[in-house]
Amino acid sequence: MAVGLVACGTLLGAVALAADDLPDAAASDPRTLGWMQGFPPPPERIIGQPDADYFGFPKLRWTVCHFRELLPTRRVSRGLGAPIPLVTDLDPGIDAVTFTPLGGGEPMTWEAALEVNYTDGLVILHRGRLVYEHYAGCLDETGVHGAMSVTKSLTGLLAEILVAEGALDEDARVGELLPELAESGFGDATVRQVMEMTTGLAFSEDYADPEAEIWAYNAAASPLPKPADYQGPRTYYEFLATVRPEGAHGEAFGYRTINTDALGWIIARTTGQSVSDLLSERIWQRLGAEQSAYFTVDSIGTPFAGGGLSAGLRDLARVGQLVLDEGEFQGQRLFPAEAVQRIRRGGDPAAFARAGYANLPGGSYRGMWWLLHNAHGAFAARGVHGQTIYIDPTAEMVIVRFASHPVAANAANDSTSLPAYQAVAKYLMGRD
Repeated sequence: MAVGLVACGTLLGAVALAADDLPDAAASDPRTLGWMQGFPPPPERIIGQPDADYFGFPKLRWTVCHFRELLPTRRVSRGLGAPIPLVTDLDPGIDAVTFTPLGGGEPMTWEAALEVNYTDGLVILHRGRLVYEHYAGCLDETGVHGAMSVTKSLTGLLAEILVAEGALDEDARVGELLPELAESGFGDATVRQVMEMTTGLAFSEDYADPEAEIWAYNAAASPLPKPADYQGPRTYYEFLATVRPEGAHGEAFGYRTINTDALGWIIARTTGQSVSDLLSERIWQRLGAEQSAYFTVDSIGTPFAGGGLSAGLRDLARVGQLVLDEGEFQGQRLFPAEAVQRIRRGGDPAAFARAGYANLPGGSYRGMWWLLHNAHGAFAARGVHGQTIYIDPTAEMVIVRFASHPVAANAANDSTSLPAYQAVAKYLMGRD
C-alpha cells in the first residue's frame, strides 16, 4: 500500500499523500488491526514514542483517541459537579436519509456516508435533544478524541466573548498587547485580522514542502527533547516572535495555525489565564460536561490553541448547542449573545474567495469559525481528518463528528459531508 503521511509531533496537522488503494473504514479499524491490544501488545502492533509515524495512516485511527499516552497535556477541568445529562430521543430514521454527493454521482444514505468518511463518532442534536449517536473505530461514549483545528474555533469563541464583554479591543495592534511580537510580522496586525486570518505573514503550512515554515514551527513547539545541535526557538512564544511579514494585512484570507496560537497568547495576556483554564472556567464547568478535556502543550506547558484539544463527543455537542443558543444555557447566560452574533455576521467574502475553497463558494471566516452563507445560515468548526461542529440555526440542529480520514484536508470528505448535513437538516425540519 503506497501511502505516505507526514506526522507532526505537536499535532499541528498532517497531509496524507493518498493512494487509490487505501483500506476502507472496516479494514483500517484499529480493533481489526489489533493496535495496542495485549499485555504487552505484539511488537509490530505497538504505537508509541519515540516512533515518528504514530500519526500516519492507519495508525492515526488509534492515535486520535490516545494523544495523552503519547504527549504531555494540560487539563480542561469539568469541575466537581455532576454531569447534566442530554435529553435523548433517538431517531433511527436518520440512517436512511439520502443525499447526492457534491459534484453528482449516485445517491448515498447517511449510514453509508459514516463509513465512507471514516467516522469514529457522531452525534446530532435537534432543538437541544440528542436524536442520533454513533461510535466506531477507537471511540466509545467514555472516550475522548482529538478535535484538531476545531480547537481553533473554541479559541476564537473565547476571544469573541472577551471582545463582546469589552475586555479585548479587536482594533488593537498585536504589538501593543504583546510587546514580544512588536517587531514580528504580527506586530502591526489588528486582533480582528488575527481572528479572521487575514494577516500578511511569511509562513507556509504546506507539508509537502520540506522548506516550509511549518517544520520550524513543529520543531519549536514539540515538547519532546530537542536534538543536541538544535539552535532554534523552543516554545510557541519564541517561534511566534520570529515570524516575518509578507504582504499586507487585511487583504486575503490565509489559513495559518500560527494566527490561532498568537490569539491564544493574546487571550492569556488579557485574562491572566491560559486558554485551557479559561475554557474550563467559562464553558466546561458551566455546561455540565461529562468529561474533562485536554490540550497538548509545548515544553513549558503552553496549550496548543491551534489544534491540541481532545474532548468527549457529547461535550463538544454541548458546546455546539451553547453556540446555537447564543450563550444561554438552562435559563442562564454564560456569555453575551453578541459573541455569536458577531461570528455569524461573517468575515470578508472577497478576502476568503482569494483562498480558493471550491467546496465553500461564497463562504467566509470570522472568529476562527467557517461561515457557509447558505440558505440556513450554517457555520462550522472544522479540523483535519474530518472533525467538525456543524451548526444549522434554521433547522435548530448541531452535528458533531470525530473521524480519522486518511486524507487530512476536508476537501476529501466535504462532498459526502456537507450535502449529508443539509439533507438531515431538511429531514428533521420535515419531521416537525
